[in-house]
Amino acid sequence: MTTLYQTDFEDGFQPHNGIAEVQVPSGWSPDWSDTQGQSAPNVRPEYRPETNPDHVYTGKTSAKLTHRFACFDAVLYLQLPVTPGDKITLTAHVQLLTERPGENNQRGGLAAQVGIDPHGHTDFTQPTVEWGNWWGQYQDDWTATAWRQLTCTTIAQADAVTVYLRAKVDYAVNVIAAFWDAVTVTADTGNPLPPGDPGQGIPSDLTTIAEALEQHAAQLRLIHARAGHAHARVRDDLAALAQPNPGA
Repeated sequence: MTTLYQTDFEDGFQPHNGIAEVQVPSGWSPDWSDTQGQSAPNVRPEYRPETNPDHVYTGKTSAKLTHRFACFDAVLYLQLPVTPGDKITLTAHVQLLTERPGENNQRGGLAAQVGIDPHGHTDFTQPTVEWGNWWGQYQDDWTATAWRQLTCTTIAQADAVTVYLRAKVDYAVNVIAAFWDAVTVTADTGNPLPPGDPGQGIPSDLTTIAEALEQHAAQLRLIHARAGHAHARVRDDLAALAQPNPGA
């Protein structure tokens, strides 16, 4: 097993496209949904470095996604070069800070998950992304100070994969923040894709079966053609025998 990537987000943050409220870790990119959320339209969250030790798992910095009184569905993502057929595993630690039920019994419904696109696409809404389980406020083991390791595994189908750290908020409440830290991506190279189209992962035995079926179909067409010619000859012979013999 090989470690492809590992970070504690200690290498600095940069503004994305010059947006001061979107500070992302070095090498990473942000993305967010602008569709309708559970209770309100989703908005762009703020992306920021977090240095409060209460919200850092290792090192001195974590990556924070936050927005007060708003819903969001947003990710940090990173593309990594791989070998098709590698077994890719993503692990990351997350802490979710959100209000407990108040007088109106509402809470943010904050949850997180990690995912991998084995084809290397960069749209987290696409069905090609394979997601791990959600973990969030409605789980029995959630507390505002708990850290949880989330994981996801898939087989690379191209020469790059995209890893995602995702946070989602269902209800607009005052305190909402997801903190990501200690991210590791590993590759197990013991699972090469068999011959075929590596982008689609077509097994070689299926390719062999398809070729054999095509050869069999060609043989059947040849047999049918020969049978047709033989039938025509028999028909002509019978027709000749049916003709009266003038010399008889």
